[in-house]
Amino acid sequence: EIARLATEAPSNWPVRIGVYGGWGSGKTTVLEMVESHLDEQGHIAIRFNPWGYSAKAEMWAGLLVAIRSALFKAGAHSESTTIGWARGRFAQLVGIGKAVAADLGAKESAALVEDFLHGRIRPSPEELARIAETAGGKRIVILVDDLDRTKPELVPELLHKFKEALDLPGFSVVLFLDPGVVGMALEEHHPAWGDAEHFLQKIVDFPRHLPEVREADLRRLILHEADRCPKVPREPLLGVLSLLSRNPRAARGFM
Repeated sequence: EIARLATEAPSNWPVRIGVYGGWGSGKTTVLEMVESHLDEQGHIAIRFNPWGYSAKAEMWAGLLVAIRSALFKAGAHSESTTIGWARGRFAQLVGIGKAVAADLGAKESAALVEDFLHGRIRPSPEELARIAETAGGKRIVILVDDLDRTKPELVPELLHKFKEALDLPGFSVVLFLDPGVVGMALEEHHPAWGDAEHFLQKIVDFPRHLPEVREADLRRLILHEADRCPKVPREPLLGVLSLLSRNPRAARGFM
């Protein structure tokens, strides 16, 4: 359903989908399934993980590099995507210099570098529109994972700019997140934006909540994991099934 929403909207519609679930609920597994469907259908799936970036410029540089790499792999690269990739790589290198400056105590210089990069590296709607033209009618779908593990002060910037810069035909964005965690980041760093749930409603066109794992689903998962652990006896394992967490990651951890 998520892959269909991302690709079957009218070609002149931008699409933003939110896939909501708590820690360990299977968001990354669903992302991988969506990515597989998109690849099979010939669309361009771009997997982007903002977790680990410490500054806005580094985050946008990473996105530019991810976009260019995916388009190149799909044979849809152009001068625009190559320039974007070069800008991204340049920003990543300068970002290293910024980090060194900060480590040496030159925090003001590091901040100036960050402000300079942020204004020049963040992709503009015009640039992204040119990139979309190279896709040859295919949807460009950006799959954003681990948004709820991203540095909290970067979350509002990411959400706001995805709405602003990617409000373009040919683009779909799928955000995999825990709305509770993201809501706390929004309330902490941008309280003037009001209620976090209402703000997410402005960003996301199609919210989808992952369903709670049923006991039958948990049983299949546990038996699948048990097949990889032949020394684990099946009967005692199934006997404690009702005591296990319905969280897939916690169940795997138990195994």
